[in-house]
Amino acid sequence: MRILVAGSSGFIGQALIRELSKSGLETHCLVRRPPNSQNEIQWNPSTGELEASSIEGFNAVIHLGGAGVADKIWTSKYKETLLKSRTESTKTLCRAIAECKNKPEVFICSSGVNYYGAKSEQKLTENSPNGKSFLAHVCKEWEAASESLEALEIRRVLMRTGVVLGPGGGMLAKCLPVFKMGLGGNIGMGKRYFPWISLCDMVQLIVHCLNDDSLRGPINACAPEIISNATFTKTLARHLGRPSIFPVPTLVFKLLPKEMADDLFLCDLKISPQKIQASSFEFTHPTIKTLLKPKK
Repeated sequence: MRILVAGSSGFIGQALIRELSKSGLETHCLVRRPPNSQNEIQWNPSTGELEASSIEGFNAVIHLGGAGVADKIWTSKYKETLLKSRTESTKTLCRAIAECKNKPEVFICSSGVNYYGAKSEQKLTENSPNGKSFLAHVCKEWEAASESLEALEIRRVLMRTGVVLGPGGGMLAKCLPVFKMGLGGNIGMGKRYFPWISLCDMVQLIVHCLNDDSLRGPINACAPEIISNATFTKTLARHLGRPSIFPVPTLVFKLLPKEMADDLFLCDLKISPQKIQASSFEFTHPTIKTLLKPKK
């Protein structure tokens, strides 16, 4: 199987490339800079530059790219970057795919659980409606950007991903220094629900979607265990053998733009990975305690 990956330099992308290479699959990466090897293909998603001939004959295309939602304060300009970095890159890929003589059988694209909004009292499945927050709008537009592939009869998988937890990056990398000093704590009362998935399971799920032809459309890429912020905080503290007695008042987030605070830090969603559970996928870390084991 020949696989093309966009977003290979990110937290998930790097782990995915390692796994695909370990499995002996032929993997190529899209890069913006001049290629350093024969396994790299240059493109410019901002200007729509990608030669169809350069991606001819791949069995699968995986798109994980997009500006980081927590990398900068959400000014009007950065909000536009968050949206366009996702939609324009996806449209560039889809235009090139449409021009290929030998098209891929499957297109796997990132999305996010924020598709459902920033807050819901109901347990959410893949059939739940689109929410009304800023990131809900971004996810909706991102998913719509690849709709043209449906007419080409290419199987399309949309990974509505929770917070990815694993070594070397993501949320854990930001939390660990504070928690190691014993300064970690709940956000407010810690009652908000927290959709998550381990990096290991995220990578294995992408591989599973490559191979399972029955999986198509939106997929909630989350662990089956629904946990609160307080549960995550307590489990991480026990994993490190440190206290977690310094809660972060929600008033602190009023210093941020409201949309950013609501979507990233005050988000409260109960997500059910219904489609994954109905398939043959087995989680390595179905619960937070299997990922963050207590320190002995």
